[in-house]
Amino acid sequence: MSGENKLLEHYLSRAEKGDARYQFNLGLWFHSGQVVKQDLEQAFLWFSRAAESGHLGARYMLATLLLTGQGAEKNVEQALFWLEQGAKNNHAPSLYNLGLLHQNGEEMPIDLSQARAYMEKAAQLKYPEAQYAFGLMHAEGRGTERDLEKARYWISQAANHGLDKARQWLEAEPE
Repeated sequence: MSGENKLLEHYLSRAEKGDARYQFNLGLWFHSGQVVKQDLEQAFLWFSRAAESGHLGARYMLATLLLTGQGAEKNVEQALFWLEQGAKNNHAPSLYNLGLLHQNGEEMPIDLSQARAYMEKAAQLKYPEAQYAFGLMHAEGRGTERDLEKARYWISQAANHGLDKARQWLEAEPE
């Protein structure tokens, strides 16, 4: 038996015994196709099991699959449920994505007040994408008063965390 097969067998054994970390990792493997052949239905299955056990990363990944209809039928209501579960536990990617959904209005009515609240919380948790998005909200006066000083602060935070588009915005920003 190859080393890869032994590893997969070990992960399957632990996952089937209910270990959410192994379930989540199996979900990642099936989602990416890097360790095993990509199978989005299997990814959905393993993320679901880990999400039910409280794994925040799995809840987020499950929500993304449900939003896009990958591995299962698209279900925005269920996706929002899982993102909100993550948000309740200060999971920055979940907060950020809820902010985007409320800001863009693609899956729900636009609610810039909610978008701002989610983005601000994710930004405070040092999530670079949220810091950048929250900064842009201030720069453009979307969901908040236009405030270039706050915009520069949040976008600088994102740039300091290595987000290239934040650095580019700062370099190109008109005075």
